[in-house]
Amino acid sequence: FSVKAAGDVEIKGMIGGAEVEGRNVIVHGGIRGMNVGKIHAREDVSIAFVENANITAGRDIFVNDVVLHSVMRAGHHVTVEGQRGFITGGSVGAGESIRAKILGNNFYVQTNINVGIDPNLKHKYDNLLKEYQAADKQLTQVRLALETLKKQPLMSLSERRREQLAELTHVQFPLATKIKRMKDELEEMREELEQMKNGSVEASDTIFPGVNIIISGVKKTVDSELRRAKLQVLEGEVVTGIL
Repeated sequence: FSVKAAGDVEIKGMIGGAEVEGRNVIVHGGIRGMNVGKIHAREDVSIAFVENANITAGRDIFVNDVVLHSVMRAGHHVTVEGQRGFITGGSVGAGESIRAKILGNNFYVQTNINVGIDPNLKHKYDNLLKEYQAADKQLTQVRLALETLKKQPLMSLSERRREQLAELTHVQFPLATKIKRMKDELEEMREELEQMKNGSVEASDTIFPGVNIIISGVKKTVDSELRRAKLQVLEGEVVTGIL
């Protein structure tokens, strides 16, 4: 089945091979997706556990227990720190940070962890920037045309020129307002993207061999157990610190 809502969605039980979409999605019983179950939240997802499912969130994903063989992507943070708190198998990505107790397992199951710039946000930013640049160019042309027309006495203008003057004047102010709005949105997105350059991966217990970590495009393959580790990029390399 499929559930799509403009507002929040709260599910008391468990989800199987279903699709759920909403602003915030809360699932008390977790999801066993059987490789077809999907959850998409424009803001946050809060869920008990995730198994063989696909989850995306515009902001954050909170998992109370475990993530098994799933694909997850959050715009900002993924947190898996309740109860067992492990991520094993699959692929998990976030714009700013991924935190869990355990990454991978002692069977060295391949687990992909990716932190850095959210490709969806970058795509939105690039598209909006193009739109902004086109609108700004249009406004410059409108203002130049208005300046040229206003140099002539109004009564000397032909009817067609007067219509053109009225039309350009009518266009100018809404266009300027639109450009201001886009400029503000671009600044907000730019700040978000800047924060994502300082991504981190944290495991309060263990990171096992078999875990592949990419932070801001820099890759590290874990080949020995790391305990209580925090990984970040420093001078172009993934470095490991102790929590």
